[in-house]
Amino acid sequence: MINVKRNLRHSKNLTIHKRIHTGVMPFKCNQCDHKCRASHHLTIHKRIHTGEKPFNCDQCEKKFAQSSHLIRHKKIHTGERPFECNQCEYKFTRSSHLACHMLIHTGEKSYECDQCKMKFRRSDSLKDHKRIHTGEKPFECDQCEKKFTRSSSLRVHKRIHLDVKVFNCKKCEYKCADSSDFTNHKRIHLVENRTTVECAQCEKKFKTLSHLLVHKRIHT
Repeated sequence: MINVKRNLRHSKNLTIHKRIHTGVMPFKCNQCDHKCRASHHLTIHKRIHTGEKPFNCDQCEKKFAQSSHLIRHKKIHTGERPFECNQCEYKFTRSSHLACHMLIHTGEKSYECDQCKMKFRRSDSLKDHKRIHTGEKPFECDQCEKKFTRSSSLRVHKRIHLDVKVFNCKKCEYKCADSSDFTNHKRIHLVENRTTVECAQCEKKFKTLSHLLVHKRIHT
């Protein structure tokens, strides 16, 4: 019986996989034109329209539409960073963040603003930047009506009203609501026993290799 179930599961997965090659997407959303290869993909997609987020973080107020997003988010609290840069000491919770970070070393900026010619490593950074020119602030706080250009800025802002400080330092009593503030704080402990790196051309010193690499562009 177990083998029969396993074979059925394998057959179903194989059918779904084959649709990658055939392009067949038999499951269509009844609220938009989105189509999916599998019924469970459509179930997840529909949560965009319903706003349903059934997966809750047990350490903070965040909710997610997909279990995989919750698993990825929890790494913020555990401190797990499995993706490491092979050129400096930085580690990341997500492979996409590592890929973006690697562009610091290459200097590649593929996305250019058509109004001021500023260049960016990521398309979403360009999209956020363009709101400076348009003045658009689509993300509004429902408690104080303050508006933001980025959804992430709104999420961080809302913690002011909730007085939520989800990031706790394990080496001291520091607590904060913002992950970027927490990352900056942790560097205080990281550099306590770390030697600095020095520019060979001007003798300026830096706490991290990545900062030195960015600085070296001045000389080139």
